[in-house]
Amino acid sequence: MRHLIIAGLTLGLVFLAFDGKAEEEKAEEATLKLRFIDGVSGKLTPARLHVRDRSGEDHVAQDAVRFGGDCDMSDAGAGYTNLASALAGFKDRLTNHYTRSVQFYSDGTASLTLPAGETEIEVFKGPEYRVSRERVSLKS
Repeated sequence: MRHLIIAGLTLGLVFLAFDGKAEEEKAEEATLKLRFIDGVSGKLTPARLHVRDRSGEDHVAQDAVRFGGDCDMSDAGAGYTNLASALAGFKDRLTNHYTRSVQFYSDGTASLTLPAGETEIEVFKGPEYRVSRERVSLKS
C-alpha cells in the first residue's frame, strides 16, 4: 500500500488487477482502492473526490455515497410510496460546473475500476483544507 498525505489526510492507495473481464481486456484495467484517514484522529473520514483517467474521462466509485432525494428541500413532498421509487431520487455523482468535472462523495473508502495508466485524483474535504491533487500511474 502506498500512503500519500492529501489535504491533511493520509490517503492509502492500493492497486489491484481487475479480474472480472476477458484476459485481453484485463491487461488494460486496474482497480484503485482509496482510504481517507484523518491525520489527527487516525479514523476514516468522508471526502469529495474527482478522479480523471489519462483520456480525460471522469470516473465515479462503485461504492460512492448516494445523496439527494427529497431531503434537499426542493419539493414540499415527493409522495414516494415504496423504497425503489425513493432510492431513484438519489444520485451517486455531481457535476461541478466551475471545474467542469464529475465528482462523488466517499464515506472514507472508495473503489474504482479504471483504465491502466496515469490517473489524476483530487480530494476536497472542506474549507479548512486545501484541495489536493495527485497523479498516480495505475498498472494492470
